[in-house]
Amino acid sequence: MSAAAARRIFICVQGLIDVGDSIGFDAIHQWRTLTAQFGDRAEVRLFCERFDTKLHPGIPAEPIHRFREAIAANPDAMIVYHFCDGWAAFEDRVIAGRYPNLVVRWHNNTPPWFLAKYSTRHFKGTVNGYHAILRLARETECRFWCNSGFTARQLAVLGIERQRADVVFPASRYLDAPLRAPAPAAASAASRALPRRIVFVGRIVPHKGHRHIILTAAYARKFLGMPLRVAFAGRFDWRVRLYREELIALARALDVDVEFTDEVQDARLDQLYLSADAFLCLSEHEGFGLPIFEAMRAGIPALAWTATATADLMAGHPLSSDALSPRWFAAALAVLQYPELRDYVVRWQNDNALPRYTASVVAEQLAGAVTGIERSADAAPAPYRDSRLDQAIRDRIGAFLAQIGTGTIAEEAALPREIPDNFVTLYDIEAYRSLRRTGKFGRALARWRN
Repeated sequence: MSAAAARRIFICVQGLIDVGDSIGFDAIHQWRTLTAQFGDRAEVRLFCERFDTKLHPGIPAEPIHRFREAIAANPDAMIVYHFCDGWAAFEDRVIAGRYPNLVVRWHNNTPPWFLAKYSTRHFKGTVNGYHAILRLARETECRFWCNSGFTARQLAVLGIERQRADVVFPASRYLDAPLRAPAPAAASAASRALPRRIVFVGRIVPHKGHRHIILTAAYARKFLGMPLRVAFAGRFDWRVRLYREELIALARALDVDVEFTDEVQDARLDQLYLSADAFLCLSEHEGFGLPIFEAMRAGIPALAWTATATADLMAGHPLSSDALSPRWFAAALAVLQYPELRDYVVRWQNDNALPRYTASVVAEQLAGAVTGIERSADAAPAPYRDSRLDQAIRDRIGAFLAQIGTGTIAEEAALPREIPDNFVTLYDIEAYRSLRRTGKFGRALARWRN
């Protein structure tokens, strides 16, 4: 970053109007953190097109016309643009301006194939999003701040040089929350209690893996005698209502008790986590996976399919797998009836996974991305492991899998599933854009739905 840019940092986000908007929350967190880090020697300002003062009291967000005035007077300022599909006017401006210190904060883009069946608008939006990222990369000298190593690798697959990307984790409201220590393990086998309630937090959209969670609960009930109640908390978008209808029909067919709590925040979200026996994430595409860390900070076991971004962040977790297997995760959930093993999982999370994502880690990533100076990592403590308990978990999972045996659930064969790290390529983008240009996509979608 140039000396001139070091004196001014302009953070730009399209909207600060939704209570559950992770992009907006991240922009505000960056404004706070960079003000604390550089406020004595840099002017840090936050601009947005739409702003709800009641939702964000005390946040000095400025209207976007003031950004135009500020950047005209200070063209060397660092611009941190929180990218979102659909803000073409802003992108046209920064491309035309040829600003030397443009940063594109890329949170993640859902691959188009997840959305094609359900929403013409969302399908077009995500295709346009990838095209816009490529346009910014090709027509400016911008750098990218990516949510995770996985998202940075996606840029590389699209032909964007890896050295143009910094990894800066997104902010969560739970970053500063204290850890909940695991309760002491009960000594008596009579104290075993089957897990009863599992939760997943994430938008009700096709790539979040809800179908696989329902299948997992079906395996647990049918073959392991575990009648699980599943709570799905997340914003529902009526434009993909067909997907929600499919989930309801699948749960009904498999006799799985599913509750949709819609989007919840703060105290209600805390209660949701604390009322759960486990958090289960079988999402098929994650740019980071904030709710996994929120659940771990709440002190409950968090099981996840380790693919996309979760592969980096949940590596080594005793109850996670790189195979998207509902029967395996049913067996892993059954392990939680043993208090000593459950408490070991929670302690492993506290000592190994959660130190990878803290407020200080995010602050150091931000400082390094702004200055171009990477902080040398402190020597990591030896990871906490107990080989006896690791083996006990493997043995128990094996025993539960043997109990399931060759039993199958017929509906599983008909459900789509993603492969690990299935990156979007330039071939994909051009193919989908060509399909759109033919004008036949809408008719094809209608036939597919029917």
